[in-house]
Amino acid sequence: MAKWLDSMTNAGEPLIPENLKNLVWEREEGQCFKCGAAEDVAVHCIEPYGMPTEGNTKVVCTKCRMEL
Repeated sequence: MAKWLDSMTNAGEPLIPENLKNLVWEREEGQCFKCGAAEDVAVHCIEPYGMPTEGNTKVVCTKCRMEL
């Protein structure tokens, strides 16, 4: 089993390393990539169950995340 699968969260999303979170946060300027909101946002994998890579992570607000 892949090492990252051992670290899955209850939401079924792999843990995203802090350095990757910081990189994505700066790239997206702390705003939701879909609606531009700056409140209630976090860095998440966009492709469900996908690997946490620079191309598969975005800053997204809670509302837009429900639509993914």
